[in-house]
Amino acid sequence: MNRLNTRSIVCTIFFIIFSKSTVALFPEEHVRPKLEIWPLASIKSIELGSKVVLTCRIAEGTSMTEMRDLHWLDPQNRTIDNNNLLFKNRMTIMHMHAKKSLLLMFKYLNVDERGQYTCVGTHRSADQYATSIFIEVIEPISWAHAPTAQSLIKGKKGKIKCQVAAHPSPIVNWILNNEAIRSGDRYGIESDGLTIDNVQASDAGSYTCRAIVPQTGEFAERVIEVGVQSVSAKNDSLISRTITAEEKTSGITCGTCTMPPPIFTYIEKSTKQSKGNIRNRFTVDAPTLQYLIRGTKGKIKCKVNGNFRPIVNWIRNNEIIPSGHRYLVGSDGLIISNVEDSDGGRYTCRVVVNNIKQLSESAITVEVQSSPVIHGTMISEITVKEKESISIQCKAFGRPPPIYSWIKESEGEIVSEESGRLIVNKQTGVLTIDNVLKEDDGEFRCLATNSVGNDEKIVKIIVILKTINHRTEEGIIIIASKNRAKRYYSIGVVILVLIAICVSYYKCCCIIKKQIHAKRIDEMRTRMI
Repeated sequence: MNRLNTRSIVCTIFFIIFSKSTVALFPEEHVRPKLEIWPLASIKSIELGSKVVLTCRIAEGTSMTEMRDLHWLDPQNRTIDNNNLLFKNRMTIMHMHAKKSLLLMFKYLNVDERGQYTCVGTHRSADQYATSIFIEVIEPISWAHAPTAQSLIKGKKGKIKCQVAAHPSPIVNWILNNEAIRSGDRYGIESDGLTIDNVQASDAGSYTCRAIVPQTGEFAERVIEVGVQSVSAKNDSLISRTITAEEKTSGITCGTCTMPPPIFTYIEKSTKQSKGNIRNRFTVDAPTLQYLIRGTKGKIKCKVNGNFRPIVNWIRNNEIIPSGHRYLVGSDGLIISNVEDSDGGRYTCRVVVNNIKQLSESAITVEVQSSPVIHGTMISEITVKEKESISIQCKAFGRPPPIYSWIKESEGEIVSEESGRLIVNKQTGVLTIDNVLKEDDGEFRCLATNSVGNDEKIVKIIVILKTINHRTEEGIIIIASKNRAKRYYSIGVVILVLIAICVSYYKCCCIIKKQIHAKRIDEMRTRMI
């Protein structure tokens, strides 16, 4: 019994020594390094235009000597650098607390900055650790175009305008007399208003346009007073003309039957103007197709040439665009600040020169263009076995549609459309590599370009070599890792030492056992004598 206890104690001691040795040799296997981002949340919703700071820090229990080279990646997996013009005036990074924390500061949070931001650090073992946070940009509800007083025409199809701006996109519904209006019959709920077929006098009243954003819990309402007008009908009995001698003076009376009462405009017809008096001529320079760039200040051109002081009105969706908010009516065009996709469409530039009683209208189609933005879900790293084939999709959004090219970073050469094993489709952005070789291992950069700008993203291709085991004739993947090889070597040494100790212990036990046995035999012989 004593021998059994002794052996149990010895084995326990050996187990403790082995465990402590492993922890001492490989502390990183037991205390995993960790990065964390403050505020502590996987998704953070922040209001548009806010000043924001994200703090990436080395968690407690991990020393700076174990973790180094902290840096931030944007949603397109690009390293954020204060010297990069792409991020200048938008975001800034700053080290804090002896480089144990790295701040990412947004000066003015924009909708385009929505996405996943990743903090990356390199461990002393050369392994990389990362943690991410998703920034959701919230734009409060605002009324982009929803006049509080509107009118419809009896017997026509009309629309009560209510265009709402918000992010995430709002749900819009309509209420009349405390009851929700549903699409169907005479009503149609569209993204920019409520349509009514065959408008009647009974359709006049107070309508409520309600916008709801379920993701944020925000909702807002706007009451719109709607009136119904009848079409102007000319009353011949109310028209008379008074003519004096030689047609030198005349009087004209004109009347209509309509609600509300109309405003009359009398236009004098001059035969002299029709003959082409050069002094009374003017021209309007307004290209019928014009382009604006999203996110910038743009101008729709409409310039009047001539010695006149014209009145210029801009009309869209049958409404005059007033100066203010994002619009400024200039002498040579309509200026729009912070152009949006919704600014595209058809505009009318109406020019009136009162002193010669001439009017000119120019229809202009506006297209909003944007710089390419590569989709955030594009992979940043792909592993492929040697001799296999791969295809990598690079997808970007922009107007006009971008043209794609791929560049191998190590060589700085552009991969052509047809270059043997490497093929690039410039229209779809697909890079195809047939019969992958070890030399294909490395970084490839996708570049999406259009007439407005460009965007790029790097994809790392890791090529795994194949070898043949002669015994099994099966493919075995060999992954070269110096750090892991060192660890396995150290573990092997410890195991061999422990085996040697156990063997020595076993031999000692055998010797002691023999000695005890021999001693007992001697004692028995002595007793017999």
